[in-house]
Amino acid sequence: MISRLSDQGPGSFISLQNCTMILHCHSRAWYILSFLSIIISFHFMCSSSVSAIYTRTAVGKNRFILSA
Repeated sequence: MISRLSDQGPGSFISLQNCTMILHCHSRAWYILSFLSIIISFHFMCSSSVSAIYTRTAVGKNRFILSA
């Protein structure tokens, strides 16, 4: 089951029950500003270590994947 946390503004958060979060950002600046708050909230939500993967999609969006 997928719960959508936010679907407004320059980015959208999608939270999965298996503790994987995918963040789609339209701008690199927004991604950088959101990085610390996302890491902190995700860490406490999962209570475990977090690994991050940053990629760009084919359409030019920034994709940030957190996995615990």
